[in-house]
Amino acid sequence: MESTRTPKEYLHIFFELLISSFFIAIYALFCNARAGWFFLAVLILSPLISISSCALFASIISLELSEGGSPGDKRVMGQPYRKAASHRDRGVTLRKNDHASLGLTASNPFILPSVKLIVNLKNSPAIVPLKSRLEFSLWGRSAAAIGIDFKAEFPGAAQAGIDSAYAEDFFNIVRFPLRKMPETVSFLYGILPEIPDLSADTDIIEEAAAASRENQDQESESANRISRSGIPGFEYRKYMPGDPLKRINSKLSARIGELLVRLDQEMTSGKITIWIDNSPPEKYENYYPAREALLEKAVGIGHALIYKGLRADYIYMRSEIEGWLEANVSRDTDLIEVQNDLAYFDFLPKERLAAKRLPEAALLQSAGGLICLSCSPDQKLALAIESIAQNAKAAIFDVTQESLL
Repeated sequence: MESTRTPKEYLHIFFELLISSFFIAIYALFCNARAGWFFLAVLILSPLISISSCALFASIISLELSEGGSPGDKRVMGQPYRKAASHRDRGVTLRKNDHASLGLTASNPFILPSVKLIVNLKNSPAIVPLKSRLEFSLWGRSAAAIGIDFKAEFPGAAQAGIDSAYAEDFFNIVRFPLRKMPETVSFLYGILPEIPDLSADTDIIEEAAAASRENQDQESESANRISRSGIPGFEYRKYMPGDPLKRINSKLSARIGELLVRLDQEMTSGKITIWIDNSPPEKYENYYPAREALLEKAVGIGHALIYKGLRADYIYMRSEIEGWLEANVSRDTDLIEVQNDLAYFDFLPKERLAAKRLPEAALLQSAGGLICLSCSPDQKLALAIESIAQNAKAAIFDVTQESLL
């Protein structure tokens, strides 16, 4: 049971009830005893009946939450969120300013109409309900279906659903939490980061490109390239999906028995490793704007590098359960996959950040050039990058300050 008023307000109600009872008692003693004592009984018993009926409805009213809407009107379905399970099976995602819809069904099995029911919705800045609070009543032995609309605001992982639900008595004195809550009270949505135009960010992109060309990974190069004598000025490697077909040497491929592509300056220019730091900003009010800046900067840099003939290798963590993930991006379709992955990205809580902030050293040591995108860079991060990256050129970009460190 929860109170809906302050102690001072309850004190005022008590004195008003006491004064009303006094005057009704005077009326019963000196005017009309039958009517007076009847009114006094009603005055005293009605709050008790109201509170008792509220407790009854709180125990029998049931709620069910379901997916709703259709992609045709930009209403898409989210993924059920359960803390004990895996973070998600990636499904339909939202773009910024898209709408999502959930359906709430409330049932009253009792013969009498219910008290007022209050449903508070999750109000995350990332996905905002058009109405944060629902208030309704149910007729006896009836059910009602209510549509809940949400709007996507910030990219990254976001939950939409029910925060709490109560039954409130007729006199607005107390309220009881509903006992028959849905098994799934919220759904997890992924909101896609937009790919911004980073043509103005020539400093970070040019520095990354120069670092990549100067620090090509010799170990990976010797493992993947197949040198062929008699072809001056060029080397070859096995064909990979996404390589331009015009670079396939048909004669040499027929003689060797496997497809080989010619490596020219554009294809041997190396790679850039983009490490997305999962540490949250210092101030909570910057949480969602900082996450938006981090994700959009990440996909924007990758997009710019692709068009400079470079390969972007992403290192990021979608969830603690999945751990650190790698993604190799050399074309637009690869970047779209990363963009969909990052739609479910979220920062790690500060209490678990120390053990999970740094990826395995092997993921970074082979980088031709390393860019760490962070919302809260510090000295520990700088020292870690310096020790892990070893021979690769590394840079930290503070997305909140829009500056290289």
